[in-house]
Amino acid sequence: MFTHENPFRLPLLMILGVALSGCAAAAVALPVVELGVGGYEVYKVVQTSEGGSVGVSFPRKDGKELAPAPLPLARRVAVWPNEENEKYLAEKLIASNRFEVTTPSRVRVILAAAKVSPNIRDLTDREQLDAFSTVCRKARVDLVLAARDAGSVNKSNALSFSNPARLTKSDLLAYSCGQRMVVWRDEMTLKVELGDKTPSTAAIAKVGGDAWADRIIQAENKPSSQVGQLPSK
Repeated sequence: MFTHENPFRLPLLMILGVALSGCAAAAVALPVVELGVGGYEVYKVVQTSEGGSVGVSFPRKDGKELAPAPLPLARRVAVWPNEENEKYLAEKLIASNRFEVTTPSRVRVILAAAKVSPNIRDLTDREQLDAFSTVCRKARVDLVLAARDAGSVNKSNALSFSNPARLTKSDLLAYSCGQRMVVWRDEMTLKVELGDKTPSTAAIAKVGGDAWADRIIQAENKPSSQVGQLPSK
């Protein structure tokens, strides 16, 4: 997702920081663009309640965030117990009053009974589909939501005004119990600046889970005629 390296990036967060000085320290989301020769990176930056911030980025084109692919309308969803993000995803989906949610802890019990590893990276593609199908039957849901860790990398540049940062990428997916296939994919990148106010793991996970939930709700609001079309790679 990030292929352009440029030592002369100009983070607009510096400008926003001046403009917002004196404002309340509540959690807010702001667009931040890091300019670079040949390309740029676009983040929505969320200020955490404990200090520090987390940048969230989804796939984009020409500097604009792409809307998520349409997601089939569903009332009952199960959330895979892979990382801490999923707990916050489940909480926000429940709070939206749009879904009946089988939480990660309950899905973990189903997987344990079926002798299936909850670590999705341990499973082959065939095993993943079989595991999703098992959760569908046992939890009686319409969709299974899961994420796969796509790796992380630390970025630093002595000539940049920015602090060193850690980028963590996740592949998000939804398995349709009715269609018996993965019908939705998305990508998410979390950027955390490393320094005195680096957010805790829990705070980072909450930002990721909340952003993922917002993305799912946005995807469900897409025209139904487009449901099931996966975005091109």
